[in-house]
Amino acid sequence: GALLYLITAAISFIAFFDKTLMKHRHFKKNQVWREICHAMQSIPPMAVLCAVAMLPIIRGHSRIYGSFGSSGILWEVTNCCLYFLFADTAIFWVHRAAHTRALYTLIHKQHHQYVIATPFASHAFNPIDGFLMGIPYILYPYFFPVNKTVYLIAFIFSNLSAVTVHDGSVGLLNLVRPLKPLIISGEYHD
Repeated sequence: GALLYLITAAISFIAFFDKTLMKHRHFKKNQVWREICHAMQSIPPMAVLCAVAMLPIIRGHSRIYGSFGSSGILWEVTNCCLYFLFADTAIFWVHRAAHTRALYTLIHKQHHQYVIATPFASHAFNPIDGFLMGIPYILYPYFFPVNKTVYLIAFIFSNLSAVTVHDGSVGLLNLVRPLKPLIISGEYHD
């Protein structure tokens, strides 16, 4: 998890992040380093919480199946679309709840301490907040049958999506313009 975060955030930072934003008055001294440190402290507890929540999936108490294409390729493609529709909708509501008075100060304010976020802020969460944002990805295979390979690829793509939401640009989207309506980017992050 930490390695995937560091690689995707670094690529996004180098390739897409508008470095002129680092001169903004709200960009903090040593902010990139602080975002990385914050994320690296948060990733292990988030990983433990997610691993415990995924244990029933690993033990076969979900609708994950192993044979790719057994239900047809059209289903596998449809399943990917359903995964992102389900996850993005659920994350919207979890994120909205995190902005309520009760939860914002308690768990979500840490994430927004970086007013001008870089891709390295993508995982700089309170661990409980990060875990709550990850719950929709964990819940999906309990509701819908999903191939284990499709689930893993979608999970990795979700991590990439989390980084692009914080890159402050739409640079990645310029590479995949036809997918723009399907990918939430920095232009949508609050």
